[in-house]
Amino acid sequence: MKTESKKRKIYITTDWHLGHDMLWQKEYRPKGFEEKIISNLGRVLTRDDVLIHLGDVFFKDNQKWESVLWTLEGRKILIRGNHDNHSYSWLLNKGFDFICDEFQLDIFGKKLLFSHRPIDLIARNVDFNIHGHSHGNAHRDEEYCNFYSDKHIEFTLEKNQFQPILLQDLIQKK
Repeated sequence: MKTESKKRKIYITTDWHLGHDMLWQKEYRPKGFEEKIISNLGRVLTRDDVLIHLGDVFFKDNQKWESVLWTLEGRKILIRGNHDNHSYSWLLNKGFDFICDEFQLDIFGKKLLFSHRPIDLIARNVDFNIHGHSHGNAHRDEEYCNFYSDKHIEFTLEKNQFQPILLQDLIQKK
């Protein structure tokens, strides 16, 4: 049983791909990965927390998963991914509190840029770009090899046992 926090925590998650059956059929993810993601979030989130989702929530239209966000506590921010093709109003009606394509946050003494895909930082005044999209493997390296650097922090559910991570912990790993 979780306890109510006195201090707001910020969690990061990404690339749920809810309803993407091929992911378990081809054994890229275990069968039941969607339930595991939601269960892991339900264990840690409190009403005071913020969840930053780095994109790719749903895969196509899947009514089974459309109400799942309402079951999770806390404020939910979505940075739209390449599979988040629904309108802002549709996504808001599914339980997100704020939706954008990217945003910057100055916190923990760092300037952070949140996005779904890695962003070329040449003209950006940030310490780190926190992103998802690549799933921790090299299948998209050619898209970003010209600019990817040690200022990029990729978060993947696959490498974190389908659990969210505290933003502060992610930053401290750098």
